[in-house]
Amino acid sequence: MAVDGSGNVYVADGTTSIRKITPGGVVTTLAGKGADAALTTESDPATGTSKGSADGTGSAAQFENLGGLVVDGNGNLYVADTGNCTIRKITPAGVVTTFAGTADGPTGGIADGTGPAAQFFSPNGVALDGSGNLYVADSGNCTIRKITPAGVVTTLAGTAGVQGSADGTGPAAQFFVPQGVAVDGSGNIYVTDWGNNTIRKVTPAGVVTTLAGTAGVSGSADGMGAAAQFNAPYGITVDGIGNLFISDFGNDEIREVSTAGGVTTVAGTAGNVGVNGSYSQSADGTGSAAHFSSPQGIAVDARGNLYVADSLNNEIRKITPATVVTTLAGSLSLTWGYADGAGSAARFFGPAFGTVDANGTLYITDEVNTTIRKVTSAGVGTTLAGNPFNPIYPSEAPYNRIDGLGSAAQFAEPDGIAVDTNGNLYVADTGIGTIRKITPSGAVTTLAGTAGVIGSADGTGSAAEFFSPTGVAVDGSGNVYVGDSDNFTIRKITPSGVVTTLAGMAGVPGTADGTGTVARFGRPEGLAVDVKGNVYVADTAADLIRKVTPAGVVTTLAGVSGAIGGGFADGPGTTAYFRVPSSVTVDNDGNVYVADSGNFAVRRITPAGVVTTLAGPSKSTSFPVSPGGEVGTPGDADGAGSAATFDTPWGVAVNAQGIVYVADRYNNTIRVGVAQPVIVSQPQGQTINSGSTTVFTVVATGASSYQWQLNGINLTDGTSGSATVAGSQGPQLVLTGTSAANAGAYTCIVTYSPMAGASASITTGPAILSITNDANPGSVTSISSRAFVGTGDNILIGGFYIVGSTSATVLVQAIGPALAAAPYNVTGTLQKPALTIHQSQNGKDVVLYSNTGWGSSPVLLAATAAVYAQPVLQPNAADSEVLLTLPPGGYTAEVTGADGGTGVALCAVYQLP
Repeated sequence: MAVDGSGNVYVADGTTSIRKITPGGVVTTLAGKGADAALTTESDPATGTSKGSADGTGSAAQFENLGGLVVDGNGNLYVADTGNCTIRKITPAGVVTTFAGTADGPTGGIADGTGPAAQFFSPNGVALDGSGNLYVADSGNCTIRKITPAGVVTTLAGTAGVQGSADGTGPAAQFFVPQGVAVDGSGNIYVTDWGNNTIRKVTPAGVVTTLAGTAGVSGSADGMGAAAQFNAPYGITVDGIGNLFISDFGNDEIREVSTAGGVTTVAGTAGNVGVNGSYSQSADGTGSAAHFSSPQGIAVDARGNLYVADSLNNEIRKITPATVVTTLAGSLSLTWGYADGAGSAARFFGPAFGTVDANGTLYITDEVNTTIRKVTSAGVGTTLAGNPFNPIYPSEAPYNRIDGLGSAAQFAEPDGIAVDTNGNLYVADTGIGTIRKITPSGAVTTLAGTAGVIGSADGTGSAAEFFSPTGVAVDGSGNVYVGDSDNFTIRKITPSGVVTTLAGMAGVPGTADGTGTVARFGRPEGLAVDVKGNVYVADTAADLIRKVTPAGVVTTLAGVSGAIGGGFADGPGTTAYFRVPSSVTVDNDGNVYVADSGNFAVRRITPAGVVTTLAGPSKSTSFPVSPGGEVGTPGDADGAGSAATFDTPWGVAVNAQGIVYVADRYNNTIRVGVAQPVIVSQPQGQTINSGSTTVFTVVATGASSYQWQLNGINLTDGTSGSATVAGSQGPQLVLTGTSAANAGAYTCIVTYSPMAGASASITTGPAILSITNDANPGSVTSISSRAFVGTGDNILIGGFYIVGSTSATVLVQAIGPALAAAPYNVTGTLQKPALTIHQSQNGKDVVLYSNTGWGSSPVLLAATAAVYAQPVLQPNAADSEVLLTLPPGGYTAEVTGADGGTGVALCAVYQLP
């Protein structure tokens, strides 16, 4: 951040915008697009430039992951555009140009040169001297760079790519990820050497010395020179008499360093963990009574007032020379932290993935809190395992005991989570490369991998190796599947801990479908497994949803391969687009739910591969998504469909009742929703003779109630016009004795209501009923055929043809168990017949309707009696039948074994009067 001579404060807000705050606290956006632009910064293959690097005025300009900024005497701002590896200039009117460097993407380069010929690698801090020279902490290169007013870039100190802590002149000096820079009146440059926990001084000639702190030693002690300690010092500024002020990021403090190297604490208290069990919260006050949370940018005005970007509190703080801390702008809406409790009293910090057990209890990996949280169906959150105040730090190997009971166990970065049929949890502890197991009582053990050992080896237990495992899923037999993200593989762990590679090849990314090691993944993260043992994978980097069979055959279920930066569009299979899908889950009907993080949406994929958006922004565009946030913006609103908003939904889980839970990562909340039913088959329009019977059928999954309508008016069973109405609140509507009064548009509202106060509905398309008086009505000859039903092509097929010019209503049966009863006494019957009705359309075989076990529908019983169908089916029989009104044309009825079984069956087709 920076402050000008008039007291205006300038802030790099998040990743993509520059904000201005007047002394009165009025906030405006000077340049950039805001939070949504962070989603449009992918490399453009046509130009080789970043889509988030555009020059322009005000909101036309684009940035990617902004770093430090400084203001000159004329009100021009210079900004480190960290993600684009460039230095940008912004005039007081908001006109943005690229001052030095070329937007080369996140890894940048090291070249000196003029303007675009120069290269940087993640530049961060910037500062100006009295002659207009700009100094840059080139963090990724571990160097300090100098840019003249003419844009000539040279390396003042350090050697690109060489990390260290050595003092010396020019390239002999070493830095370790320097972050902030400041320049005093004599032209000396001061650097917060973040990785070394030190404050360095660089003379105009490039001579580097360590002013305060000791390299490799972290702490919070005040003192002189090397006796002082820092913890990840970040921002730095210098006042008019040469005193330095440091935002000590890791200590949540503001420190002062005198010209002689004496260090004192101005405000904040190291190790403060806040109140009410939450992490460090915002608190105004004097000196140590004030609280900060990960302060970053810092600036000082001519009167000695300090301005601090208090990053995790989302506030700009002001500190007077008397160390009185107040909040100038922003507000901490405390949605994050760590606290158990009911509803909004519970606090999470970076919730990642979730899973639901058979009792409806939700389990969440609370990643930043390094804990596993448990949420009851009543919304009461407790901690099952782990301790936010005693995490594993991956950089501090070798590790002490990390397994244990409840809070005695430690986690580093818990991500994916799954629950088995016995209530045991499996967690991918990404930060240390292990798979952990948690019993229902909270006892934590390590199932596979060794903490801190990275690799790709298969083996048993601790002999196996992983590289950033993220997603986990468990099947009905207790096998655990792992998305081994940085190995680009899917791993399988048996209940005894034997680890093998199911699909993909370690170290080789890609998007190819295939079997086993032939398949390629971009970055497999979220995983789910269905009842048949198929594994579904959120291939995050590839923006695809993949399917892996138990035999390791990988196919792409949905998404477009090679769509750089993804996109947003619903549609069938590979016509749909995703953007950074992070998690998947699957329900009992085979529908796959996707946390489409980059689109701030929750999507659903039917078993046929059709993608729809359930909640979140519903802006559907063709690829490529044009710059400017076409995929919508983050939010935290509740509501139905596109009225609901998320801020990076990361984890998704669904319970047996179809209630969907979402880990809304950056809102630090757990959201709950009810998915709409899925219409598998729409009711079809009919043309029938006056006085005939017609049937409208809707086939839906996830439905609990139905309401048929005629021209938008609810129907009830009884009499409508001259017709008798039956099934108005069921999946089949039957009209008997129709007349012209019954013509019109028939629709059905299909609703799912799994719990009180929560429901979701969808309305079918209109089915138009036309009534005619045709001398040649549609008809079909009743047929029946009995045969042995085998497997493969050896099945029972009954063909029938409807002639005439109007539709005909038919009852089609697949009879198995009923044939065993008297008077038929058939032995070896097909125990679970499955019935499907097919028609050839445009040269393709289309399944119109299907049924397995007809139940006890009164409508079907009445239809059976009307046509004297034999044998008479008993309620809840395993035999199958459908009642349909079909237009003229040819059809086939296929009878198979629902469970792969074989036996004797009867296929019968009857026409209703």
